[in-house]
Amino acid sequence: MKLTLGNYRRLLVAIGLLGVGLAAVVALLNARSEHLRAWDAFEQQLRTEARLLAEHAGQSISAAEQVLHVIGIETRGRSVEALAGDRQFWQRLRQVHRYAPQVSSFLIADQDGRILLTTLEFPAPDALSMAGQDQFQAARQTNTALIGSPLIAPDSGEPVVPVTVRLGNHDDTFVGVAVALLNLDYFEAFYRELSLAGDRRVGLLLTGGETLVAHPASVIPAADALRPEVLDHIVSAPSGLHRVATAEGDGTALLAHRRVRGYPVIAAVSIRDQRVLGLTRSIWIRNGVMFGIFALGLIAVLTVLDRAWRQVHAAQLRLTRHNRELTALSLTDSLTGIANRRAFQQAFEREWRRAQRKDRAMGLLLVDADHFKRFNDTYGHTAGDEALKRMASAIDDVAVRAGDLVARYGGEELVILLPDTDLYGTLQVAERIHEALARENIPFPDAPEPGRVTVSIGASVTMPAEDLDPQAFFKTADAALYAAKKQGRNQTAFQAYPDDPEDGEMPAGAESPNPPVTQARKG
Repeated sequence: MKLTLGNYRRLLVAIGLLGVGLAAVVALLNARSEHLRAWDAFEQQLRTEARLLAEHAGQSISAAEQVLHVIGIETRGRSVEALAGDRQFWQRLRQVHRYAPQVSSFLIADQDGRILLTTLEFPAPDALSMAGQDQFQAARQTNTALIGSPLIAPDSGEPVVPVTVRLGNHDDTFVGVAVALLNLDYFEAFYRELSLAGDRRVGLLLTGGETLVAHPASVIPAADALRPEVLDHIVSAPSGLHRVATAEGDGTALLAHRRVRGYPVIAAVSIRDQRVLGLTRSIWIRNGVMFGIFALGLIAVLTVLDRAWRQVHAAQLRLTRHNRELTALSLTDSLTGIANRRAFQQAFEREWRRAQRKDRAMGLLLVDADHFKRFNDTYGHTAGDEALKRMASAIDDVAVRAGDLVARYGGEELVILLPDTDLYGTLQVAERIHEALARENIPFPDAPEPGRVTVSIGASVTMPAEDLDPQAFFKTADAALYAAKKQGRNQTAFQAYPDDPEDGEMPAGAESPNPPVTQARKG
């Protein structure tokens, strides 16, 4: 397919669309890949944060529990009442309390639930009691540390979570409980100070789903808002990651949880999906900007190429036009504006071969202005040139068929090539040439009658064959022209080619090939 300007521009558009499409696909795949990697990294980070929160909670509870077990050891050797009344023991316990900021206070209660000791003051107020609490009743039956629901501390009035340990005497008879009241304000302040708290919700929950502490708000929705399998997994699994509804029910969030080792407590951290998407939005924006830059760059390059191609194409068109003009000039006679000798030679050879292929006749006329040397000598070459131009124009108007050619062969001599023309047609054209010049009436007073420019014409017709010579055919027309001159000018002489019947068939209408037949025109 030829690469025209239209085809080239369509090719550029196709390349541009293909390039932009591929760039869009690459940008989309790259952005998605980066998005997935960032999302995976964020999920891993969320899991790590849940693990660190669980470790912090575990250490805080474990440190308080160890103090409670020390108190339990003390009750093996003496009664709870004696221990609670020992000021030195209270002072030691208070000193330990100072290094446990997560504990609001330590308490000791007897078997009836009366609080006998609190690290906040000595002696403990008489009205304090925890007999009505479920955790106190449950502690009678187990030696395991129990973690209860949030409550208001009876001694300080602060929100706390009780960690309770059963106390027994030397024979393990239940004599009371030791309690560490974990300060929820401590945990909330700790979570508030974390840099992640601004984007995330963090907190501690009991395995039953009850929230112990959360910042800035509840970290998970209510149990009835969770799918059963998700709730079961959070309660029973050591760790996990889930997409859950937000506590407010206005969206979804990514929740990572971790069980605190050894305790029925879960550390959880969650973040809204919108926040996560916001963190990955820069990936899409960056890839979008890169795609936009590439697309604009590609469009700019294609625009430059299009402009360059249009310039090259325009230059090629100008060059082609100039070449055609040069070719036309090289085949045109500069004086008369008709074809020149070179153009005739090319057309003559071409039409000779075509006539051979199609077995068609060909006519040839050689035209020469009569007494033209006398015309130039009398009126000058300028007038002679003008007369030649008028003569050539008149003769050119006679040869009206597309294949006919009128050419200046040299000086005042013209040649007319007549493809697909027999003897009758050739002589008709010659007659019309005489008539056209008579109408043109180029003045020539010094010429023999009729006082105007006239011409002599040599005519020849042939049926080109493989064994015939085109130059011999031309010479036959030239010989006929000579005969017309010799017979008195202003007439047409005809001679067939070949002139020997054995050399080839004679054209129709040529009864005698030799000598030339002349047709005189006078007046």
